[in-house]
Amino acid sequence: MKIAVVGDIHGLQRQMYEAVSDLDVDMILQVGDFQAVRDQKDLTRLQVPGRYKQLGEYPYYHAQGQVPINTWFIGGNHDNDYWHSAFPQGHELITGLHYLGRAGVKKFDDLVVGWISGNYSPKSYIGTRKKYEYHQD
Repeated sequence: MKIAVVGDIHGLQRQMYEAVSDLDVDMILQVGDFQAVRDQKDLTRLQVPGRYKQLGEYPYYHAQGQVPINTWFIGGNHDNDYWHSAFPQGHELITGLHYLGRAGVKKFDDLVVGWISGNYSPKSYIGTRKKYEYHQD
């Protein structure tokens, strides 16, 4: 099995699929900031810096109901958490496009992938922000 591993694409799905189209891969593992933003309503709920607040290319694939290459993605810190929070264990959003969920382990043939979704920011753990109960000193 040939797998392409792709980093943050911030809603540029067409560019991702074009970039791997000549590689003859069986699947894509996209490791965060996929931004499956369906429409303007999703965009208003997207918690991202202004430079990333754009509709992107996902609506095209959403309308088609499928993606050209089987794709699995890990939610990043700039993803559509409003939509994905309904599926904390993961979900197939459209045919061939799978949100993996917040954390887990999955076997793809002989490859075992483990993930934890999110973002580590030192400001959240060290600094002037309020420390929440789950933080340990």
